[in-house]
This record gives sequence, structure tokens and C-alpha cells, in this order.
Amino acid sequence: MTALLQDPFEAGGLKAFAERYRRCKTTSEEVTRSYLERIRILDPRLQVFEHVAEEQAINTARAMDALLANGVDRGPLTGVPVALKRSGRPRVEPPAVQILVVVASIQMRTL
Repeated sequence: MTALLQDPFEAGGLKAFAERYRRCKTTSEEVTRSYLERIRILDPRLQVFEHVAEEQAINTARAMDALLANGVDRGPLTGVPVALKRSGRPRVEPPAVQILVVVASIQMRTL
């Protein structure tokens, strides 16, 4: 088995990531690539993901990094990669529900 990379949020969680990210000590692209590698290593055994949009995730991470480099901060979760999970629905084609994306901004809404 391939060696598993350390979870980028293990040391300090999201708060520590946000601080490092805003001080340009890490990038969204680095963290996104790290999670994509963890998915490549773990998912064959866990079989959690239907689809991982690697290219989209990396491109979005680069865009978030560029925004931050230009002084645009879209909120506290900017640059954080997330996995979306479908709940209780049958599979559909194409399986685009579970993808790795980077949060540009999150707005709280009452559903």
C-alpha cells in the first residue's frame, strides 16, 4: 500500500489552515492536491466516491489562490476543499454529485 499523506487539516484544523492560507504559507492548490492524493490512495478500499473532478478542483483552487493574491477574500472558508455527498437518492448518470470542489464562498440560507 502507498504511504498516506498527512491530513492537511490535522494540525490545527480549519482555523490554522485559514491563518496559514491568508499569510500565504500554504495554498488551496497544495491542500487540494493533497486531498486528491488521499482519495486516490484510500478510495479503492473505501469506495466512497462516485466521481472526483480532479481537474475542476485544481482549477478552482488555483482561482481561489489568485483571488487571494489579488487581495480578494471571499470569506472564512475560501480555499477549503470539500467533498459533496448525495443523500438517499438513486445514482444518476453522469455521477457528478460527489466531487471535490473548493469553496469560493458560503452563504447561510434557511431551507
